[in-house]
Amino acid sequence: MYPGQQARPPIPAKPSALSNTSHTPLPTIPSTFQELETRTASELAVLLNDEVEYDTFFNSLSCVQTMKQVRDDLRTKNEEVAKRGLSKESELELLQREIMSRHRVISEKKAILEGKLQKQQEIMKQFSTASMINNLEVAAGEAERSSDRTAEQFLNGTIDQKTFIQNFMQERKLFHLRSAKKESLMMSR
Repeated sequence: MYPGQQARPPIPAKPSALSNTSHTPLPTIPSTFQELETRTASELAVLLNDEVEYDTFFNSLSCVQTMKQVRDDLRTKNEEVAKRGLSKESELELLQREIMSRHRVISEKKAILEGKLQKQQEIMKQFSTASMINNLEVAAGEAERSSDRTAEQFLNGTIDQKTFIQNFMQERKLFHLRSAKKESLMMSR
């Protein structure tokens, strides 16, 4: 330490937010360097002026060697993780293809389901109260028109009395039955 220079406290190592497997602790940076305190002023001047001498001295420091070792260990571990990741690449591609295939199957089944649901809605609409009332009204109207045609045929002399009575009674009965059912449904709404 130089005269007038204050000692720095060691900087604690921070855990990596990206690492989820293991944590490699970093060595602490010392607040003083014993190797510098034992040197004379002329030796320190040589270190400051001679870059090769400085690099040699710097690389001989135990904290620097520890940091280099940590760096090399991390590099090796990263390489191992990368190799493991690359070794699983074919498995990942297979799983992606399987997901795509299942997605297609699900899409097809969803389309079939939607078609069936739509068909169900149409069928349900046929049996709704409003639809049934409308259908009964149309059917009652057809039965009434049919009985009117039978009456005209009798008046024109195209059918005999027995046929007229039989057909007219059946058609009027059907008309009144459908009308009664329509009225009943309208009251139950």
